[in-house]
Amino acid sequence: AMSRPPNTGRRDASCLDCRMHVFPPSAFVRRYRHTRDGMRHTMSISSVTANAIKAQSGGKKSARSSKSRAVPPLPLPATNDTNTQQTISHSFTISGVGLHTGETTVVTVRPARSNEGRYFVRVPEGTNAGRYSPPKPQFVRSEQLDINYGAEDGLDAEERAQLFLQYMSEQGDQGDEEFGDYLQRNVPDLLQDTLIFASMDKGVEEPTSRGADEEVVEADIGRAEVYGETTTLLRSASGNSYIMSPEALLSALEACGVDNARIEVEGGSEVPVADGSALTWALEVQKAGVRACDGGSDAENTAKQGHVRQMVTVSGGASRPGAFVSFYPSATGDNAADAESGASEIGTAITAGVDFFDDAASSVGRQWVTWKTSDASPADDFAGHYRWALAPARPVFPSYEAVEELYADGLIQAGPDGCCVIAEGDGWYDPNLVRFPLDEAARHAAQRLIGVLSLCATPGGRGLPSGHVVAFDATPEMMISFALKLKAAHQ
Repeated sequence: AMSRPPNTGRRDASCLDCRMHVFPPSAFVRRYRHTRDGMRHTMSISSVTANAIKAQSGGKKSARSSKSRAVPPLPLPATNDTNTQQTISHSFTISGVGLHTGETTVVTVRPARSNEGRYFVRVPEGTNAGRYSPPKPQFVRSEQLDINYGAEDGLDAEERAQLFLQYMSEQGDQGDEEFGDYLQRNVPDLLQDTLIFASMDKGVEEPTSRGADEEVVEADIGRAEVYGETTTLLRSASGNSYIMSPEALLSALEACGVDNARIEVEGGSEVPVADGSALTWALEVQKAGVRACDGGSDAENTAKQGHVRQMVTVSGGASRPGAFVSFYPSATGDNAADAESGASEIGTAITAGVDFFDDAASSVGRQWVTWKTSDASPADDFAGHYRWALAPARPVFPSYEAVEELYADGLIQAGPDGCCVIAEGDGWYDPNLVRFPLDEAARHAAQRLIGVLSLCATPGGRGLPSGHVVAFDATPEMMISFALKLKAAHQ
């Protein structure tokens, strides 16, 4: 049985990498202790070293700053003016464990041709494993360390402290705002995220053609089913091959404008959980870059979008009263037609709500969040881009007991450490994992919903409809049922 480890606070990122890539899936408790002990050791050294360096430097800011590095642009779907199908400029590889299976999987996302859409292919072990090198802890002398180098926003400790005091003083006038959001508004260089500084020009990679005998798992809602009431499973046409938990990856591809992609899966059958969110995938797409697909006429390269001109609704029924997913079409159900008619709202709006009060998780309670594709605008420095607004959100559970029940049922075999937010009454099991204290559960629900709606896309097209999708307390099964109904209403 899975024993409950003590709450020890922040985990060390390098130890989390060890957990994801070294330990077998059955070693949950041992893996947790390794992470905990690694955290204590690293943090004790880091705190002493940081204080010593700050004293030696007199708090002066290092000349080596993250602000001098160039960052790739945030990827977006093609606009209504071009509306060209897009793919990634070059491939990327991620390795890690699947949340539910605990199996190690290597995933490589490659460019694809127009009208191929997003699809998965199982490849033999050893095909791409050598392309991925997980970060490893390194020992360095204290005088070699630069506590400012690699800071997420390029600020030194004194500057961050001053901004935090300013942030606190303004909260009474402006209401509640997360410190990260405040920094984003007041420090333009925060957009230069150190996680994506590895943006070397790799050129444009040629798409990989489908093999004549390859068994493909299409990212299509007709191939989707629910697994364990918690995640999505996609099956091939023959039923001999399947992929689990593709929602975060597909959500990032859809929101970042990747209409065509070949996704090679090696080893396990489940897409790696990474840090639990879609941020890893969104950052990798940003590093890789997106480009227009080659070949064919303009008409053949135009990104397709199904037009739905009627309301579509799925409810939770007696088993989940009050839960629903509904779609409300825009003026015409067609983005291009809306633009020509001067409609004020163009694109897709996603509103997601959750209610954890019945689970006695008052720290979550009832939450709502709305995200629009039009929010990713240069007018506000892309502050509403998917990468910032939804991608970082992790799955939220109402209690540790709820996680234990899923573990006993054969799910979450990799363990929740480092990738799941767990509520504890009016608090959090690990507050350091919470990225959006006011609405992380709702943001993750919106993120997952986009991943499921991406399955409505025709090959080379987009799954998000033109209009407003509203979901409340929707289960994975409800989302899939809704997407099936929405796809059937496409014109």
